[in-house]
Amino acid sequence: MKWESVFYRGRTCWFCPAIVAGHRFSSVWEQVCRRCQGRMKRITPPSCWRCGRAMGHGEICGECKRRSKNRTFVRNRSVTQYQGWAKHIIRMYKFQGKREWATPLGEMMAELLWEHQKLIDLITYVPLSPARWEMRGYNQAELLAQVIARRLRVPMVSTLRRLHSEQVQSSRSRYARLQGSGHLYSLYSGRVQDKLKQKRIVIVDDVYTTGATLHACAQTIAACDPKKMESVTFAR
Repeated sequence: MKWESVFYRGRTCWFCPAIVAGHRFSSVWEQVCRRCQGRMKRITPPSCWRCGRAMGHGEICGECKRRSKNRTFVRNRSVTQYQGWAKHIIRMYKFQGKREWATPLGEMMAELLWEHQKLIDLITYVPLSPARWEMRGYNQAELLAQVIARRLRVPMVSTLRRLHSEQVQSSRSRYARLQGSGHLYSLYSGRVQDKLKQKRIVIVDDVYTTGATLHACAQTIAACDPKKMESVTFAR
């Protein structure tokens, strides 16, 4: 038994049993141990101005240059690269019932938004199909959006609904994701349109892979004449 467990009653890391110095009012990063922080590949400049991909140089990645003409423009920011430890965190959060991890992940995303975009009118999220929600018991993007909205003190609005079920994105090829994302979403209700008109909106999801899902959501919201749309994810 380590002496810390006897003489020190501090908080443990969000993702492992290690003791951390931070308390519940600290920055979320002070509530994550150095080992877990070190295992995440946080995205820092330079990164793609549009999709948030980590890059060694340049402003816009090659993929965004190729595809931006065919998409409703949304600028994305992500906390960490979708590799190694971040993949493990997402898998546990999304598929193993670690829904309490919405708190640290959402707070990391909120801090990222606060650093770059302080003018936000509302937060929304990528919806799940009813079948997927019933199977999982919660929408991981909605839980993240709730944390972000609470932290930034802006309203969270359910703006979209999924029109039909689809194969899990992580099991689909990159080409299939890009080709099969159209006509998946509609407005949650007719009342939503007035709430979105000329608003600065942030769309929340857990992972940005090809961007197909987020851009499909943005395309539906664009019909409501928002002032600005951006997205934020935990991993990219």
